[in-house]
Amino acid sequence: MVRIPRVASSYRRMRGQTLGIGVLAVSLTAGVAGFAAAPAAAATTSCTSYQLVMSRGTGEPQGNEFLVLGPTATKVQAATPGGSVYNVVYPAGVDYINGPVQGGNDIKKHLAAQVAACPNQRFVLGGYSEGAMTIFSALKTLPATTKPKISAIVLFGDPYYQSNKSWDAAGNAKGNFSGVAALLGAGSPFPSYASLIQDYCAPSDLVCGSGASIVGHLSYSSKVTAAATFIEGKLSGQTATAAVAPATTAAVAAAPSAASAATAKNAGSGFDFSSLLTALFGASNLKLGSLFG
Repeated sequence: MVRIPRVASSYRRMRGQTLGIGVLAVSLTAGVAGFAAAPAAAATTSCTSYQLVMSRGTGEPQGNEFLVLGPTATKVQAATPGGSVYNVVYPAGVDYINGPVQGGNDIKKHLAAQVAACPNQRFVLGGYSEGAMTIFSALKTLPATTKPKISAIVLFGDPYYQSNKSWDAAGNAKGNFSGVAALLGAGSPFPSYASLIQDYCAPSDLVCGSGASIVGHLSYSSKVTAAATFIEGKLSGQTATAAVAPATTAAVAAAPSAASAATAKNAGSGFDFSSLLTALFGASNLKLGSLFG
């Protein structure tokens, strides 16, 4: 018999946590205001041994995932030469219904082009906060030809987080709780990739865990070394035979144009509170109704 304990209280916590993501969007937008605008994602020009496909969190600027994904990528590339980075193009705003789907589609399109152009290339997927939701979306319908090319997946502050799973990272809070979006995550693709995933959830994180502070959701710099070590272990022995050759025009054509990337970047630079409320209490309402009667 499957039990769903404390569903009502979980729903109340979910509402509070999702509002917390909105607060995070405000804080991140203010925090990065002083940063120079990052360049749009560049077209792929070569087949590297492996590629880090990184999807930023709400409010982070395109191509400047400074909280956790950027430092993780830097460590991996230093320890395992021959890699490259692709920054997922999506708004990273507060539309948590459509934004993750848009990011997931960009991931699938990019991977398909790379697999066609660079058949020996391996991929690592990394997502922080809303970025983890884009990876969830992509994996749900990832083509069978692409799945074997995935070497590792690292997630931080994942709204779809579920405690006590085999892919939970060491140090995560244990207990009977889930992330803010887990109740809406029917048909999770994660079990199919269990051996490749490390899902990091700080005990104090109000988005993925049972905490009550936004500070916990900003604490993942402490997990950079662990995540990089996990990725390096998964890549070890898998990238030695990968051919490094010029990419075909297919890969270049599949990369987003500077204009489209800039549009997606700018779309995530503001904070639309009405969009957050619609996403939480509008489109999600029907799904939640089946759980709460």
